[in-house]
Amino acid sequence: MRFLLFIIFALISVGSGAQENKYGMTGRVVDKEGMAVMRASVTLTMAGDSAFRRQTVADDNGVFSFSALDNGNYELKITYIGLADYISDITVKGNTDLGNIRMDDSAEMLEGITVMANYTRQKRTGETIVKVKGNPLTKGKSTQDFLKYVRGIDVTESSLSLNGKQNTLIYLEDRKISFEQLKSIPPSMIEDIEIIPFADGSYGEKATGGVVKIHLRQEGGLIGSATVYGGMNTEDLYGESPRLNLLYTKGKFTINNYLTAFEYGKYPDILTKEYNSSDDSYTYKHNTTRYRIFGDNLSLRYAFNKTDRIDLYGGVSASWNRTSKNSISGNDTLDIKAKPISRAYSIGTQYRKGLGNGGENFLNMRIDYSKNKYDNGQEYNTNGMFDNARQNYDIDFVTVSPYAHFKFNDNMNLTAGLEYYYMSNMNNNRGTKTMSYIDDGKFCLNQDYYSAWAEYSLIPSKSLFLKFGMRYSGTNEKYKDYLDSSNNFERWQDGICPSLSGQWTIDENKMRYLNISYRRMFYLPNYGYRIPNVTWQGDDLYSIGNTDLKKEVYDDVELYFSLNRRLSFSYSMSYGSDIVSVIMHKDENRPGVYYTRPENSAYSMQQSLTMNYTGRIFSFWHTNTSIAYLYRHSRSGENKINHGTFTFRSNNDFKINKYLGLTLNMTASSKNRTESYDENARFKMDVSGYVSLMKGKMNVSLLYENILYNTKKLTMFGEGWEKRRTLLTPDSHVVLFVTWNFTAGKKINNQTLPTVKNKPVNTPTF
Repeated sequence: MRFLLFIIFALISVGSGAQENKYGMTGRVVDKEGMAVMRASVTLTMAGDSAFRRQTVADDNGVFSFSALDNGNYELKITYIGLADYISDITVKGNTDLGNIRMDDSAEMLEGITVMANYTRQKRTGETIVKVKGNPLTKGKSTQDFLKYVRGIDVTESSLSLNGKQNTLIYLEDRKISFEQLKSIPPSMIEDIEIIPFADGSYGEKATGGVVKIHLRQEGGLIGSATVYGGMNTEDLYGESPRLNLLYTKGKFTINNYLTAFEYGKYPDILTKEYNSSDDSYTYKHNTTRYRIFGDNLSLRYAFNKTDRIDLYGGVSASWNRTSKNSISGNDTLDIKAKPISRAYSIGTQYRKGLGNGGENFLNMRIDYSKNKYDNGQEYNTNGMFDNARQNYDIDFVTVSPYAHFKFNDNMNLTAGLEYYYMSNMNNNRGTKTMSYIDDGKFCLNQDYYSAWAEYSLIPSKSLFLKFGMRYSGTNEKYKDYLDSSNNFERWQDGICPSLSGQWTIDENKMRYLNISYRRMFYLPNYGYRIPNVTWQGDDLYSIGNTDLKKEVYDDVELYFSLNRRLSFSYSMSYGSDIVSVIMHKDENRPGVYYTRPENSAYSMQQSLTMNYTGRIFSFWHTNTSIAYLYRHSRSGENKINHGTFTFRSNNDFKINKYLGLTLNMTASSKNRTESYDENARFKMDVSGYVSLMKGKMNVSLLYENILYNTKKLTMFGEGWEKRRTLLTPDSHVVLFVTWNFTAGKKINNQTLPTVKNKPVNTPTF
């Protein structure tokens, strides 16, 4: 670490000492309406000396600056997607303030001849900017649907990933949001979307899958959206939810509120058939879930000036569920009814202090606290015999994360920070008395996490960008069982994780570039995987945690090559040791009963190759289509896997006229195999129609999910036994979305605020 810091500061000294600050230049980029153009690319070239070339990016207020300039003549060029290039000759005779620089609309961005690629710009530092404002592909769509047409982003109904990687985070400006919150933000509120494949340490060590960052438009005293959706399947209404998103700014104050008002949901009833080879029997299972959710998130910001601000934020949420599981095996029946209730609240503050250089240098401090309480009453009925149980946990979570950023010139940056969090998870479970389904449990799991990180980036030439990083992390876990002290343990695990990423821009105009990255990282399994309590999934299947789980260690290499604005290729290789897999076993003390348990696999080698095409096939048909091959070589205990899987994904938009359109989304994958189960080949097709009314203020879409699909089949196996599970329930349904977008008040500079997100507890089961 000392050697690394020495190298970093030596490079900084060389870079900063090579120039003497002489004169500065500042300016502000605006559009024809006088609104700030965020993140416009600004290039300054000295007349008669093409070797002198400086580049920067305008901030959220459209402001840019250059330093260390000699007297002389320069050419200033400003570019932004959807706007005509601005080119002007500038003479420097001292410190120069250019004031507002207006950019006009581009004649080449007329609707009807545009393609998604025209609204996409690749930065030399690896990020991709996708302009949303004015993009014809946003018409009639939600942000979730629009993202399906962005190259490199995989979107499902419940998650989002970047280039197929796990742990992709979603940010709204500088606050982390959930995928559900993303669904509530309409494209009409968004200026552009920034895709960050190699996120820096300020996003946390969990951002290994990159970051998708939403930037809101800068207009309206009040800007907001109201969304209502409802869904139906072959049985009845299975979900509805009103959502409201408001953002209001006046002077130095900004208020943001996101409200989910009593969302109602009913998961489609799930009927499955299972075959057990051990006793040559069949079991039929029927699961039903109902839920209601309420959530509200409120944020307040006070901006002291352009570089200093403080945020206060908090949120509350609650959910009420009703689940029913029925299992029939021969003459035996089991009914499990549960009423889980979850309540959570959070509060936090964030302070940002500028340290000069127009706010490019700054210190950021964030402190969060959240609490999550969960209570689940369960009723068991086996062949007319009743029993009850109750599971309860209470989680406190505290995070402190300061970091600083320094920009030494237009080509060098250093970011460094610390991170600490503390988690306490108290469990108090009352087990069944007459039936051996659930044991009594009273235990507490505490975690202390410490991390220090630093990242240094430089642009040694106009076509090359490099970034080096190093992170040290350590976690101390303490488990105390108040009923059986023999289960107590304390474990310290730590490690150093280096990272390296870079981009070679071959042809900026054609968007031809090569990204390459290496990262070492380690993960601790979700703490729910360590808790040794039993969770029953039915009469013959339960899950249990493993207190001996160790950290997972990965070495990942990625290459991403963009041939042009439409065609790209990616390759990734991941080698992992001590990988956690959920393995199914026979319960030797209970004939016909199985359980799942997480275990550290010996190793895993995974390689993937993907080809993606994004563009218009005809003037009315836009597609985002990819073909991927994943090869996995792994071993867990005595089980070895050498298996390849093909995946095809195609999202297609068909434009009927200016207001109407259709979408057709298809996915298909070949058979998948892991150490403990096989999954059959799958395919599905979704169709939707959409309409955009009142100049985009009202959007309506009707989605038919799984208009074509095949039945899911899972085969679990072990030494001398096999268990086959078949899904019998139809999975087709129709969903209607209606969104109203509105603005009110004078034009102002809007800002968005941070929030706290609770950490989930996962159960180790299939």
